[in-house]
Amino acid sequence: MSGATPKGNQYKSNLVSHHQRLQKIGSQLRRGEPRSKLAGLRFSDSRADERLQLADLVAYAVYRQFVDHGDKWDAEGSSLPLYRYFGLLVPKFRRGPAGAFTGYGVVKFPRRSWKRWGVREEP
Repeated sequence: MSGATPKGNQYKSNLVSHHQRLQKIGSQLRRGEPRSKLAGLRFSDSRADERLQLADLVAYAVYRQFVDHGDKWDAEGSSLPLYRYFGLLVPKFRRGPAGAFTGYGVVKFPRRSWKRWGVREEP
């Protein structure tokens, strides 16, 4: 596996090195967080737990945002089209000092630009 894409960038090798760095030292946003929280993780059937069903719904809304509007995530513009249910979740995501949720509560990888989408409160 060379990792080079047709455009010549090293997408796969960058992804592997980023994953290894995350495993070793964690995210910059979560440094110092104890790894003991991950010790008892296991997969479960969501039919048995309402919390997992809720997590599935949230994950699906985020997934659909990128399937439906992923190309617009890096585009220039003043607004980001939102998948209906993702739009309902956005105010709940962690945000940066200027109100941007990209890079704080939601991270797209790989990114092509440093566009910081924020939330505009409706009057």
